[in-house]
Amino acid sequence: MIHEAKLRFHELYGKTPLIVTSPGRINLIGEHTDYNEGYVLPAAIDKKIVYAVALNGTDTVNAYATFTGEKQSFSLKNIKPSPGWINYLMGVVYHLQQRGYDVKGFDCVVHGDIPVGAGLSSSAAVEGGLVASLDTLLGFGLERMEMAKIGQIAEHTFPGVKCGIMDQFANLHGRKDR
Repeated sequence: MIHEAKLRFHELYGKTPLIVTSPGRINLIGEHTDYNEGYVLPAAIDKKIVYAVALNGTDTVNAYATFTGEKQSFSLKNIKPSPGWINYLMGVVYHLQQRGYDVKGFDCVVHGDIPVGAGLSSSAAVEGGLVASLDTLLGFGLERMEMAKIGQIAEHTFPGVKCGIMDQFANLHGRKDR
């Protein structure tokens, strides 16, 4: 999958990207209880979202999603929710900006093998992967919990899903073989 993301990125943007992987999650107990103060036991899984991403020197975000075959763009100025998968990216960028982070224009390919709508937190993986990518590229120095909160508020305000923090937490704190 990493090779495919790099290849598609190079085809579309002609440069070498940073690669970031972002896992999906399962939940062993407590489905839909985290936002009602219930107990949960989530774990990151081997299904993932892969980001191939690089800065582009503009004030525009260009994104290609392999799961839809669509390329979409948006300006970093005056970001507003719009239909479709791009909302997840827009929400993350918007909420980084609201916290005072200077997000620069970037190009990205979003690729993965998490089935959309299967309850494996594909949206949290998209959000977590992007915030981690931008943190690495732009040196924000964000803590993992802050990244999770950005993903959660992005999901609340852009696609409009009033989720708890469990999905983003498991995505950003999960570790391989632990």
